[in-house]
Amino acid sequence: MATITTPVKGFNGKVVGVVFTDGVGETKDEAALAYFGRQGYTIEEGAAEAVVIPEGEPSLEWTAAQLKAYAVSKDIDLGDAKNKPDVLAKLVVVPAE
Repeated sequence: MATITTPVKGFNGKVVGVVFTDGVGETKDEAALAYFGRQGYTIEEGAAEAVVIPEGEPSLEWTAAQLKAYAVSKDIDLGDAKNKPDVLAKLVVVPAE
């Protein structure tokens, strides 16, 4: 579970399905975390849930969490991609024949 702090101190409300009280909310939804990262929210990951991004380019061997973390680290918008095949399709460039 990650703790998210809003850029607006003391905010109360809901953003992308996450409820914030006094500017703080929690989620493990990877898409929401990617959104918050792009929008300048502070994200504190639980140590046990930290995702290690493998070396090299994304591949079929990577988990969905690793693919999504890679996208966040490279500021790649995954759009509506939520499952592993869709996320991988957004990240892997297939060379033209």
